Amino acid sequence: MHSQVTLQVYVALAAFSYLSFLLFTYTSPRRASATAIILGILFLPVFEIKIPHIPSINKSFFLGGVVTIFTFMFDRETWRQFKFKAYDIPLFLWCTSSLFSSVENDLGIKDGLYETGAKLMQWGSTLILLGRAYFRGKGIQGKKSCFFGMFAGGTIKKFPFWANFEKKI
Repeated sequence: MHSQVTLQVYVALAAFSYLSFLLFTYTSPRRASATAIILGILFLPVFEIKIPHIPSINKSFFLGGVVTIFTFMFDRETWRQFKFKAYDIPLFLWCTSSLFSSVENDLGIKDGLYETGAKLMQWGSTLILLGRAYFRGKGIQGKKSCFFGMFAGGTIKKFPFWANFEKKI
Protein backbone atom coordinates (compact mmCIF):
# COMPACT_ATOMS: atom_id res chain seq x y z
CA MET A 1 0.00 0.00 0.00
CA HIS A 2 1.00 3.60 -0.47
CA SER A 3 2.54 5.04 2.70
CA GLN A 4 0.87 8.47 2.49
CA VAL A 5 -2.69 7.16 2.63
CA THR A 6 -4.04 7.66 6.14
CA LEU A 7 -6.52 5.63 8.13
CA GLN A 8 -9.09 8.39 7.59
CA VAL A 9 -9.00 7.73 3.84
CA TYR A 10 -9.69 4.03 4.35
CA VAL A 11 -12.55 4.85 6.73
CA ALA A 12 -14.00 7.31 4.19
CA LEU A 13 -13.76 4.70 1.41
CA ALA A 14 -15.43 2.04 3.55
CA ALA A 15 -18.16 4.48 4.62
CA PHE A 16 -18.75 5.54 1.01
CA SER A 17 -19.00 1.91 -0.10
CA TYR A 18 -21.48 1.13 2.67
CA LEU A 19 -23.53 4.27 1.99
CA SER A 20 -23.62 3.41 -1.72
CA PHE A 21 -24.79 -0.10 -0.88
CA LEU A 22 -27.59 1.34 1.26
CA LEU A 23 -28.57 3.76 -1.50
CA PHE A 24 -28.82 0.95 -4.04
CA THR A 25 -30.73 -1.21 -1.56
CA TYR A 26 -33.40 1.35 -0.63
CA THR A 27 -33.77 3.61 -3.69
CA SER A 28 -34.02 3.19 -7.44
CA PRO A 29 -30.74 2.39 -9.22
CA ARG A 30 -30.91 5.63 -11.21
CA ARG A 31 -31.31 7.76 -8.10
CA ALA A 32 -28.73 5.72 -6.18
CA SER A 33 -26.10 6.00 -8.91
CA ALA A 34 -26.62 9.75 -9.32
CA THR A 35 -26.53 10.33 -5.56
CA ALA A 36 -23.47 8.15 -5.05
CA ILE A 37 -21.55 9.83 -7.86
CA ILE A 38 -22.37 13.34 -6.63
CA LEU A 39 -21.60 12.51 -3.00
CA GLY A 40 -18.37 10.78 -4.01
CA ILE A 41 -17.19 13.69 -6.13
CA LEU A 42 -18.00 16.19 -3.39
CA PHE A 43 -16.95 14.38 -0.23
CA LEU A 44 -14.41 11.62 -0.95
CA PRO A 45 -10.86 12.69 -0.15
CA VAL A 46 -8.26 12.98 -2.89
CA PHE A 47 -5.95 9.98 -2.61
CA GLU A 48 -3.85 7.55 -4.60
CA ILE A 49 -3.11 3.98 -3.61
CA LYS A 50 -0.39 2.28 -5.62
CA ILE A 51 -0.51 -1.50 -5.74
CA PRO A 52 1.92 -3.31 -8.05
CA HIS A 53 0.55 -4.67 -11.35
CA ILE A 54 -2.83 -2.92 -11.25
CA PRO A 55 -3.76 0.67 -12.07
CA SER A 56 -3.35 3.19 -9.28
CA ILE A 57 -6.52 3.51 -7.28
CA ASN A 58 -7.54 7.13 -6.95
CA LYS A 59 -10.74 8.98 -6.18
CA SER A 60 -12.34 8.74 -9.61
CA PHE A 61 -11.20 5.14 -10.17
CA PHE A 62 -12.70 4.08 -6.84
CA LEU A 63 -15.89 6.05 -7.40
CA GLY A 64 -16.40 4.58 -10.87
CA GLY A 65 -15.64 1.07 -9.67
CA VAL A 66 -18.00 1.13 -6.69
CA VAL A 67 -20.94 2.62 -8.58
CA THR A 68 -20.42 0.36 -11.60
CA ILE A 69 -20.23 -2.77 -9.44
CA PHE A 70 -23.40 -1.84 -7.58
CA THR A 71 -25.27 -1.06 -10.80
CA PHE A 72 -24.27 -4.49 -12.13
CA MET A 73 -25.43 -6.09 -8.86
CA PHE A 74 -28.74 -4.26 -8.47
CA ASP A 75 -29.82 -3.42 -12.03
CA ARG A 76 -28.67 -5.98 -14.56
CA GLU A 77 -31.67 -5.34 -16.81
CA THR A 78 -30.49 -1.83 -17.66
CA TRP A 79 -27.10 -3.20 -18.70
CA ARG A 80 -28.73 -5.98 -20.76
CA GLN A 81 -30.70 -3.33 -22.67
CA PHE A 82 -27.66 -1.07 -23.11
CA LYS A 83 -26.50 -0.81 -26.72
CA PHE A 84 -23.27 0.75 -27.87
CA LYS A 85 -23.76 3.44 -30.52
CA ALA A 86 -21.52 4.99 -33.13
CA TYR A 87 -20.86 7.98 -30.88
CA ASP A 88 -19.26 5.61 -28.32
CA ILE A 89 -16.36 4.99 -30.73
CA PRO A 90 -14.45 8.20 -29.81
CA LEU A 91 -14.65 7.26 -26.11
CA PHE A 92 -13.40 3.77 -26.86
CA LEU A 93 -10.55 5.12 -28.99
CA TRP A 94 -9.58 7.68 -26.35
CA CYS A 95 -9.58 5.07 -23.58
CA THR A 96 -7.49 2.66 -25.66
CA SER A 97 -5.10 5.30 -26.99
CA SER A 98 -2.74 4.54 -24.09
CA LEU A 99 -2.31 1.03 -25.42
CA PHE A 100 -1.22 2.26 -28.83
CA SER A 101 1.11 4.93 -27.46
CA SER A 102 2.71 2.47 -25.00
CA VAL A 103 3.44 0.01 -27.78
CA GLU A 104 4.75 2.80 -30.04
CA ASN A 105 7.05 4.12 -27.29
CA ASP A 106 8.40 0.62 -26.49
CA LEU A 107 6.84 0.55 -23.02
CA GLY A 108 5.09 -2.72 -23.80
CA ILE A 109 1.59 -4.08 -23.97
CA LYS A 110 1.44 -4.56 -20.19
CA ASP A 111 1.87 -0.83 -19.58
CA GLY A 112 -0.70 -0.04 -22.28
CA LEU A 113 -3.29 -2.40 -20.82
CA TYR A 114 -2.61 -0.98 -17.37
CA GLU A 115 -3.28 2.58 -18.52
CA THR A 116 -6.25 1.58 -20.68
CA GLY A 117 -7.90 -0.09 -17.69
CA ALA A 118 -7.29 2.99 -15.58
CA LYS A 119 -8.86 5.29 -18.21
CA LEU A 120 -11.85 3.00 -18.68
CA MET A 121 -12.58 2.96 -14.95
CA GLN A 122 -11.86 6.64 -14.44
CA TRP A 123 -13.74 8.10 -17.40
CA GLY A 124 -15.53 5.43 -19.39
CA SER A 125 -17.59 3.75 -16.70
CA THR A 126 -18.49 6.67 -14.45
CA LEU A 127 -19.01 9.61 -16.72
CA ILE A 128 -20.11 8.13 -20.00
CA LEU A 129 -21.56 4.66 -19.61
CA LEU A 130 -23.46 5.27 -16.38
CA GLY A 131 -24.76 8.58 -17.70
CA ARG A 132 -25.91 6.95 -20.91
CA ALA A 133 -27.43 3.98 -19.11
CA TYR A 134 -29.45 5.96 -16.59
CA PHE A 135 -30.13 9.36 -18.13
CA ARG A 136 -30.68 8.59 -21.80
CA GLY A 137 -34.12 8.77 -23.33
CA LYS A 138 -35.80 9.25 -19.96
CA GLY A 139 -37.32 12.54 -21.04
CA ILE A 140 -36.97 15.56 -18.84
CA GLN A 141 -37.31 13.51 -15.64
CA GLY A 142 -33.85 11.90 -15.93
CA LYS A 143 -32.10 15.17 -16.67
CA LYS A 144 -34.13 16.99 -14.02
CA SER A 145 -33.10 14.56 -11.30
CA CYS A 146 -29.46 14.79 -12.41
CA PHE A 147 -29.45 18.60 -12.32
CA PHE A 148 -31.33 18.67 -9.01
CA GLY A 149 -28.72 16.31 -7.54
CA MET A 150 -25.89 18.54 -8.71
CA PHE A 151 -27.61 21.63 -7.30
CA ALA A 152 -28.36 19.94 -3.97
CA GLY A 153 -24.82 18.59 -3.72
CA GLY A 154 -23.30 21.98 -4.43
CA THR A 155 -25.58 23.61 -1.90
CA ILE A 156 -24.66 21.06 0.77
CA LYS A 157 -20.97 21.42 0.04
CA LYS A 158 -21.05 25.24 0.20
CA PHE A 159 -23.47 25.60 3.12
CA PRO A 160 -20.75 25.91 5.80
CA PHE A 161 -19.21 28.76 3.79
CA TRP A 162 -22.54 30.56 3.57
CA ALA A 163 -23.24 30.10 7.27
CA ASN A 164 -19.78 31.41 8.15
CA PHE A 165 -20.15 34.34 5.75
CA GLU A 166 -23.41 35.48 7.37
CA LYS A 167 -21.81 35.52 10.82
CA LYS A 168 -19.10 37.95 9.69
CA ILE A 169 -21.55 40.51 8.29
